[in-house]
Amino acid sequence: MLILNNTTMAIRAMLRRPLRTFLVLQGVIWAAAIIVFPSAVEKGSIHNAIRNASRFKTDQITVRAYEKPGTEKLAVSDIEAIEKALKGRKYSVTPFRTRSGEAFAASRIIKTMLVGTDETSPGTRSFYASKGRYLTAEDVKEKRRVCVLEASAAEKLFPQRSALNKQVVVRCGEKLLTLRVVGVMEKRDAERLATDEQGFRRESPLGGKGGKFRTKWLKQMVEKMRFVMGIPSEYTGWKRSERCVHVPLSLLDQEGDAIDWLIVKTDPLGVMETAGRIQNVLVARNKEPVLLYNIFLPVLLSDQLNVKDDLTSALFLLCLFMGGIVIANIMLMSVMERHREIAIRRVEGASKRDIVWQFLTEGIVLCVTGALLGIPLGLGLAYIVSLYEPYAMSGIGIPLKDTFIALGCAVFLGTAAAILPARRAANLDPVVILQNE
Repeated sequence: MLILNNTTMAIRAMLRRPLRTFLVLQGVIWAAAIIVFPSAVEKGSIHNAIRNASRFKTDQITVRAYEKPGTEKLAVSDIEAIEKALKGRKYSVTPFRTRSGEAFAASRIIKTMLVGTDETSPGTRSFYASKGRYLTAEDVKEKRRVCVLEASAAEKLFPQRSALNKQVVVRCGEKLLTLRVVGVMEKRDAERLATDEQGFRRESPLGGKGGKFRTKWLKQMVEKMRFVMGIPSEYTGWKRSERCVHVPLSLLDQEGDAIDWLIVKTDPLGVMETAGRIQNVLVARNKEPVLLYNIFLPVLLSDQLNVKDDLTSALFLLCLFMGGIVIANIMLMSVMERHREIAIRRVEGASKRDIVWQFLTEGIVLCVTGALLGIPLGLGLAYIVSLYEPYAMSGIGIPLKDTFIALGCAVFLGTAAAILPARRAANLDPVVILQNE
């Protein structure tokens, strides 16, 4: 009952001067926001990266080989060597050959990209057929003239009818292929299509049709970040075009068993280690590989953010210290303004201990209120940042640990800041005060 009465009196004291209370609480509010904000972004991003690995490509490694004098192209035979290096890990490896061309159906024609692959592609890319079926091992082995259309290609070539079992003529260079459509791929959402292999978001999530619009400044920032990080530019637009025609790998013949790309799917938490093993294998086989994968999850899980944590802790403690000084001074002023109230309470029978607990409770309630205002402020800032960051997997989560730290520090700060004012209030002589009144 005593705690409830003291809390009620503390709230009334705060509401008597709401503007002053708000200004006094700025240090505590921003301290709570500072400790919650980075943790909310970090936790939300890690959660997104693991839960939606296929969307943000945190589980994929795209491999390309630079073709320079003295080095060799990627080849189907490299897959066996990679599988040996990844033995004991959960993974899948898929080869790809790509060719630009045109597709014809009835009187319609579209520019497209032929993607030669095998039956493992849907599982590796997490990209499946929504109608009909995908390519099979028999299709590849027997060089069957079949194909699977991506969603946009199917809509353009067959706008009024189903594409299944229809004929499509594909021109690749001087070569013409007549193919039977056996499947149509699922339509991917805009966010998935806008995310590249390194996890960069190529479109802003604000405004425009469907909540998306392309921004020149964002692209420039992404390219600058790539340059600073030493990430080479590789054209992988075919993975996001929705206009590709998937055909058996064997239909796109190349010299020997050469291929253009390898895509490896693995555990998101082990992408960096897996990429290291693949690179070592390919270098040993006289290749010069370029490995593209989402670089932000490994960074979030590494010790590279210790500097950020130290800076956050320093700012948090500084804001708490300044906030504590302001609150202590304001409470001393409050004691001076409330001499009459204190004297009346003493005359009515309140002990010195009761007065001490009254002001301690006020200090604690004041600081906890600041923390409760600062926590949603930090989450709001994290949400805004997640919208504008070029990292597609950016998101927000509720950092329970840091939330409890903020609340615990607020209780400690309120107690520490109120000790001196509470003792001064308890030591006032009610008789002297009332005589002066």
